[in-house]
Amino acid sequence: MAGALVGVEGLELSACGRRVRRASELGSVQDVLRAIDERSVLAAPFPMDTTLEQLQAFFDEHLSAEDVRSLRMRRHAESKDFKGSVFVELGSAEACARARALSLTHAGAVVRMESKLAALEREKAEAEARAEARKAQEAAKAAAAKEAGGEAGQETAAAGAGEAEETPDFTKGLLLRLDFPGDGGAPEEVTIASLREAAGGKEGGLHFVDFELGSAKAVLRFQEPAQAAALLEKGLSSVPGEPSLALLEGPDEEAQWKAIFQHRKQSSERRGRGRGRGRGRGGGRGRGGGRGGGRGGGRGGGRGGGRGRGRGGRGGSRGGRGGDRKRGRDDGDGGRPASKPKTTD
Repeated sequence: MAGALVGVEGLELSACGRRVRRASELGSVQDVLRAIDERSVLAAPFPMDTTLEQLQAFFDEHLSAEDVRSLRMRRHAESKDFKGSVFVELGSAEACARARALSLTHAGAVVRMESKLAALEREKAEAEARAEARKAQEAAKAAAAKEAGGEAGQETAAAGAGEAEETPDFTKGLLLRLDFPGDGGAPEEVTIASLREAAGGKEGGLHFVDFELGSAKAVLRFQEPAQAAALLEKGLSSVPGEPSLALLEGPDEEAQWKAIFQHRKQSSERRGRGRGRGRGRGGGRGRGGGRGGGRGGGRGGGRGGGRGRGRGGRGGSRGGRGGDRKRGRDDGDGGRPASKPKTTD
């Protein structure tokens, strides 16, 4: 065993040949993941029906087996279909440089070999550009609607502008934003519960997770700025999809807090409207109100009058509850019904 370990990169054998240790200290998870990304490439395009075995055979043909550490097929979050691109982890930065210098073709298409870090940055920039284009399109539609609406549209826009100018009071440094690269959004296994667990939950000071399944972004809100800063330093390497993590600052932070306060205001208004519809006992259907009147008058008079007259003979007895019996209690001694007269021989 000792002989097999001699010369193994990253390991040191003791002089007696009985103990082995790392040649260098193991770095943090973030450092390890960063080193992997630095020696990885993004290869594309490949047909959507390509299998992992076909990809392995392709790279074994053009790259040395010692260089290729792993292949990772990229898939869409919802359908899990192959996206046509793959991350190739290589053994060293030199092997990564050699792979990028190759001119490869597959199924008649030129295979682009790009540094993984550069590819992720490019995809993020493209996603931001698409988001800005959507915003510009929505702004153009709003402007057209305003112009078509005339004065009504102007008043609505002015009211909206007035609300937008109100800047809520908030503590800075509580919000962290996650951005998932690519067009597919967050992987299917990413949920509010998984994000809460990865961020430390209540123990880590997490207060709220703003996320929709499959969305390309999420916002984490903390109780204290120091708790948000601690997670930012630690990172979220356990979250699938390799999202970037950043502190919301400036206009982005202000816009997020405006949305939070607007949501709180709408929720409060909905709860207020819900309480207004209640039927209390002293109100429309309360015992002291509508039904109260019904019991004192409607049911008393109803049983004595309506039921008595409506049901004939039974009305005499049940009508007596509302009429005769009531009068008997009023005319009798001490409020009790008058007793039957005694007969004598």
